Amino acid sequence: MKTFLKVILIVIAAVLAVKFLPLTLVLGCILGLGVALLAAAGASLLALGGGVALAVVALLSPLWVPVLAVVGLIAANQAIEPQAGVDRDFKLAPGGRLRFARFACRAIFLPASLLTSASSAAVAGW
Repeated sequence: MKTFLKVILIVIAAVLAVKFLPLTLVLGCILGLGVALLAAAGASLLALGGGVALAVVALLSPLWVPVLAVVGLIAANQAIEPQAGVDRDFKLAPGGRLRFARFACRAIFLPASLLTSASSAAVAGW
């Protein structure tokens, strides 16, 4: 294509863009208003759903609150009891090895007085 023809086509496109600018602005405003209305409707439906969910949770609370309390008591009881074969201090096990293997290398260099249950907090922080 020749340069003159390219310039003429660009000028025609610019004139058409200026002529259709009001129509484009009106269509853009209408579409923007539609999107805003849909967003408002979605937000109100979301709020309505949250209110209904809150009402259902409040109505069913006589069922799930005692169940939650029982589950909490069971979990607290299991957390308090030590696991089988695990001693909570750093004494040597009857077999002569440490019960907590991750402290084994540290315990080699510690004096025996630090391996008592009275100073296990000092060993854990060391």
